[in-house]
Amino acid sequence: PPAVHERTMLHLALSSVEKRLELEPGSTELLFQQAALTENTGRISEGRDLYLSLLDRDPFHAGALNNLGNLLMTVKEMPRARGFLELAVERHPLHLPSRANLGNLLIKSGELAAACEQFEAALRIDPNYRPGHAGLSFALGDLVGAESAAWHRRRAFAGRAFVITPYRG
Repeated sequence: PPAVHERTMLHLALSSVEKRLELEPGSTELLFQQAALTENTGRISEGRDLYLSLLDRDPFHAGALNNLGNLLMTVKEMPRARGFLELAVERHPLHLPSRANLGNLLIKSGELAAACEQFEAALRIDPNYRPGHAGLSFALGDLVGAESAAWHRRRAFAGRAFVITPYRG
């Protein structure tokens, strides 16, 4: 099954990164890859600890700030998540995933206007950034109405299925 194959590939990639880390123990890029792969293998608390360890070495690592903020958001630690995502956006204003994740957190917090600001800023950087359009489609639907939201929804999901269900003909 695809899920088993994906897990196997993640574990192989993690093993490879850990071997490379033995040769380059100070490499922030390898430490970042290790944290991300550890998180993606389902070891959430270990991934969190690895991101924090990386941020001890490089306090403004864009990927680590973003991924740790996103990880904390998934485990419902919203204030901490917000702090890391806000720092990521402050230090790396062109980092689109940080803006999108902060926007998503703001939506979950009910701060729709602030969320729109993040998505709009992302779209000023890259007008075709799908997560920016997706976030705006959601937030604008509640703020200003369906028409503006529908335009962003079409941009975000063009050519993509919303729900995939097997044919049972």
